[in-house]
Order: sequence, then C-alpha cells, then structure tokens
Amino acid sequence: YRSLSGLGVPKDIVVVTESDIEAHANNPSLVIYPALREGKELYRAVS
Repeated sequence: YRSLSGLGVPKDIVVVTESDIEAHANNPSLVIYPALREGKELYRAVS
C-alpha cells in the first residue's frame, strides 16, 4: 500500500483469493463485482 501512496489519485485495494472471485464475482452487492469490471490487477501470486 505504501508504494501507492502519494500518487494523487483515489484508490481502493481489494485483496481476494481465486476462490473468492469464483464464488462472488457476479454478486453486485459485494466490492468484488465492480472491482473486477472497473479495476486493475496490480499483482497476482503464483501458486
């Protein structure tokens, strides 16, 4: 998060697992829904 501070733009960081995405990606009442449609993926862990 610190590396993103001071950019002068609003941001939200959403940390989820692949299983969270699979289970909740189509639920418009959860933050995952708009994050997947409007957000940008900054990091993906390799398992």
